[in-house]
Amino acid sequence: RPNQLEAINQTTKAIKQKRKHFLWNAKMRFGKTSAAMQVAKENIMQKVLIVTHRPSVSVDWYNDFGKVFKGTNFEYSSKNEGERISTLIKNKQPFVYFASMQDLRLSKRVVDDESSKSKAQGFPKNDEVFDTTWDMLIVDEAHEGTQSDLGTATFNQIPTNFTLQLSGTPFN
Repeated sequence: RPNQLEAINQTTKAIKQKRKHFLWNAKMRFGKTSAAMQVAKENIMQKVLIVTHRPSVSVDWYNDFGKVFKGTNFEYSSKNEGERISTLIKNKQPFVYFASMQDLRLSKRVVDDESSKSKAQGFPKNDEVFDTTWDMLIVDEAHEGTQSDLGTATFNQIPTNFTLQLSGTPFN
């Protein structure tokens, strides 16, 4: 659709200008998931991480992945779908990995980074996510869970070349 093409083109321009962040403030039914993955595809992003505060949308991301990346050698992975992330990284396979903010922020690495502010104890997990430099990080529902100290600590642990934030809700 024209509005999606405009967003894809503006984001591609930002990537080529070496910008690090871009925000789409687009209402429901815009098609943010498929358009965001189209940006990754058109810009030949080999390692794409999708982080959301709503794990229930994983089915939507998986379905859109199948439409956008059909006929390519890209793989889709999450805790519940597809090949393990460690295998994809080892095989140098281009892939899209879906993760929930709730799972990532409970990682020992994130909790330890926030240890001076919290007494929470993290779990030894998600090291592959934090040890990988991502070509593109897509933050779905960016208005949720990203504006807190723990959200900031989580994203500080994720090395990325470009971040696309998606939101249909205005930020405060």
